[in-house]
Amino acid sequence: MKSDLLTIGEVAKRAGLAPSAIRYYESEGLLNPETRTPSGYRMYLPQAVRQLLFIKRAQQLGFSLQDVKHLLGYQQGQEVSSAALVQLVEERYLEIERQVTNLLIHRHEMGIFMQTLYDQLEDKKTLNGSDLFSQMIERVCSDPMRRPLQQVLDWLIVVTHCHISFEEAYAILQPLHGMHFHLWREEDTYFILVISKDNSVFKALEQLAAFEADCTAHSSAESMPPGISIAEDGYLLKARGKNAFIYARLFLALEHEFSEYS
Repeated sequence: MKSDLLTIGEVAKRAGLAPSAIRYYESEGLLNPETRTPSGYRMYLPQAVRQLLFIKRAQQLGFSLQDVKHLLGYQQGQEVSSAALVQLVEERYLEIERQVTNLLIHRHEMGIFMQTLYDQLEDKKTLNGSDLFSQMIERVCSDPMRRPLQQVLDWLIVVTHCHISFEEAYAILQPLHGMHFHLWREEDTYFILVISKDNSVFKALEQLAAFEADCTAHSSAESMPPGISIAEDGYLLKARGKNAFIYARLFLALEHEFSEYS
């Protein structure tokens, strides 16, 4: 048992957290070391890493630390009111739905604004079929809610000057069919965790990263093209910059497309 114990530094590295964050979670009653060395150093079971990843993920979804305590209690088999748990998760889900609705309203109004701008042009003869503004009007104002996800994604790829198309990504990432993805953002960095230990999945993600390595959409000093690493639960793709959201949209579209044909 003792040989399996981890130091706070090892746990922090595996969970992607600072040791100070782990000490804070301890002070809040969310985590306890298995034991301490005679000199007072904290030692943890390997399960502590999974518990910290759970806490981190719950916080990323907007749950408070008090909420996380209830969720951990349920996860660990403690007696927790089912009704209270459902209400807790439901309230957070509704808040996310409110945020999504507000963004959809902005997108809807942006389309109407662009259409109004186009309609008020005094001389539309100055526009031709290849004009960028004409193309934007056609794409943005043609009811994006009813367009296929891959069509929206391909438009985003074009305007951000990414290399890859949805069809190319779909072909490369076929080994991910049936896999589950976790997606989150920290500041200007996007993370996509693919739950798998299959080497073919890792190779597919590497191929995607290589495809995008010299993409001009990620060429600024603040940007970072996608990179792949091995994580506790699978493979982690990470990209940074204002256009990194493309990868999150790509994997959301892929998950939808895979589920359509599963």
